[in-house]
Amino acid sequence: MVASEEQEVLGAMLHGTADATGSIHRVCRNLGFSDFIRFTIMELVDSTVTFPLEEDDLYIAALAISPESRGRGIATALLETAVEMGVEGGFRRLALDVDPGNEAAINLYIKFGFRFRGKREMKLFRRGFHQMELLL
Repeated sequence: MVASEEQEVLGAMLHGTADATGSIHRVCRNLGFSDFIRFTIMELVDSTVTFPLEEDDLYIAALAISPESRGRGIATALLETAVEMGVEGGFRRLALDVDPGNEAAINLYIKFGFRFRGKREMKLFRRGFHQMELLL
C-alpha cells in the first residue's frame, strides 16, 4: 500500500497474513536487484524473530513515511486503512513488531489502541522488537 501525491511516494505500508509466504518476493521482483536482496535478507531475519502469526491475523510488516512527509497524518491514514482492511477481511487482529527506540511509532500505535504483547530479540544483531497487537 503506497501513499502518494503527484506521483511522489510519501509513505508505504507492507502487510501480509500467515499464509502469505513468498509474497514479499513477488513485490521485490518489481524493484531493483539490490532492493530484492535487501528485502530477502529482511524476510529471512524477520521470520526468525517477528510476531508469531495465526491464520486470522493481518501483519503490518513495515510502515515507513518519508522524512519530508512526516507529521502530515500519512501514517495515521495508512493505519486507518489497515484497520478497515482487517475488519472487512474478517481478521481477528492486527499485529506488528516495532523497534523499542522508535517512540513516535510506538506512540502512534498506542493511540490506535495497540497493546504490547511481548518482546523478541535477535541476539546475533543485538536488536530487539516490541510485539504489539490490536484486536479487531
